[in-house]
Amino acid sequence: MAEPAICYEHILRAIGQGLESLSLEAFDLEVANDTFSIQGTPTRKEPEKSSVAKLNSFKKAFLGICNIAKEPAPSATSAERVPASSRLLRLQFTQADIDKLEQDGQALRSDWERSPLSHSLPQVLRTVGWYVDHKKGRLQKISRSGETLSVSYRGSLGTDKIDTRT
Repeated sequence: MAEPAICYEHILRAIGQGLESLSLEAFDLEVANDTFSIQGTPTRKEPEKSSVAKLNSFKKAFLGICNIAKEPAPSATSAERVPASSRLLRLQFTQADIDKLEQDGQALRSDWERSPLSHSLPQVLRTVGWYVDHKKGRLQKISRSGETLSVSYRGSLGTDKIDTRT
């Protein structure tokens, strides 16, 4: 029996909204057994003033889904010594987590007055998802560092492919 098709376009948009709310400057997203694992480095870049409150509420929901907010924080002294921009953030999502992110993201999107920016992280990841879906591929990894994005996926004929864009 064939595996059910995964819609990477929607999954990656939902994850992208959460990552955007965390202001990750660089990250690696890996897929294994339908679990999406992300490692990234936050930046101090501030979002646009008009969307700060909405992004903060989404960030809170995103962290709640990730169970990060529930984890005990390391001692204050060690957190104070490490600048926020050099901390490594690790997240993991199951399909249930992604479904919740998609619901929260739909509510956020319906409330925004403007159309999405084509270069925003959710839209870039959505486009990557569409591309992998269109190729009937199976996503393996996405890496972003600055303006460079690399996508690794297994094509429909079983060959591994890597696309890098700047």
